[in-house]
Amino acid sequence: MAKTSTDVTNEALRMIGVTAVDEDASADDHARAKQHLDAIYAELDETHGLALSWTAETVPDRVWLSMAKAVAGSICTSYALDQYAAFRQIGIGEIMRDEYSGQPVRSIEATYF
Repeated sequence: MAKTSTDVTNEALRMIGVTAVDEDASADDHARAKQHLDAIYAELDETHGLALSWTAETVPDRVWLSMAKAVAGSICTSYALDQYAAFRQIGIGEIMRDEYSGQPVRSIEATYF
């Protein structure tokens, strides 16, 4: 079953310690995290060229923790928790690996004349 944007944002805020494990994010924190979620979703499409079959509102179970990690790494600076910034790239990398069927992204050798 897919996770909602609320599930993703709650988990992201828990990862960086903004909310406790047993509580949900406030409406303001959720709204801020949702903006980051939407931006990362758009980046996956526009910058990384992934044609995702899911939306930011219906994140598949297989990647929801990776998406939460990416959101946590993106939003952490808003809470002066810069030590979690690496989560963003780690989460995006995990999503890309999943979307490319587990195949690692390989660079292509280019020859310039």
